[in-house]
Amino acid sequence: MKNFLGFVILILASIGQILANECVSWRITSPTTQGLVWTAGQYYAVSWDPGYSQVNTVDRVDLYTSDNKFVVTEWKGPISVNALTTGNFRLKAPSPGIYYFKVIASTPSGKCTLNSVSFTVLKRYMSPQSLPTISVSPAPAAPCTIPPKFACSGNYFLECDGEKWVIQNVCPVPCKDIPSYASHCGIA
Repeated sequence: MKNFLGFVILILASIGQILANECVSWRITSPTTQGLVWTAGQYYAVSWDPGYSQVNTVDRVDLYTSDNKFVVTEWKGPISVNALTTGNFRLKAPSPGIYYFKVIASTPSGKCTLNSVSFTVLKRYMSPQSLPTISVSPAPAAPCTIPPKFACSGNYFLECDGEKWVIQNVCPVPCKDIPSYASHCGIA
């Protein structure tokens, strides 16, 4: 019995090592900066680099509180890990606080998980109709006609609500200089 139990433990340890090896080098590439301040109800994305891991698909992105309590699934896939991003999803934090994302992915033999850096959420989820409008100077060059359309103006990341530009987030530096926003700044 003792030998059998030792054999089972050895097998389980081997399986754990195989899974750990399949996950090596997979990493989150955004968000990676500590101290970000985000607004619930605004659009954000999580991106990653598969490196030389054996991660095939990203299955979901969950939101957790700083004390490790599950809040909500923000995004559900699967999506090929080669896509490099979840796309945009509206942050569903129920109240102000400190949160992080847990990204769950699949390999040929199991699952891998990564935790993002923590970030602060300042406001509750708001509908697009309750977002503040802003008079931005210079105003985005593109007209605001069809949501969701995004633009950057200095430190303001903007969203078109169908008629006017509204502030989605205030960046600590010009939004075009932050990778998670830069790809959406082209129309400004």
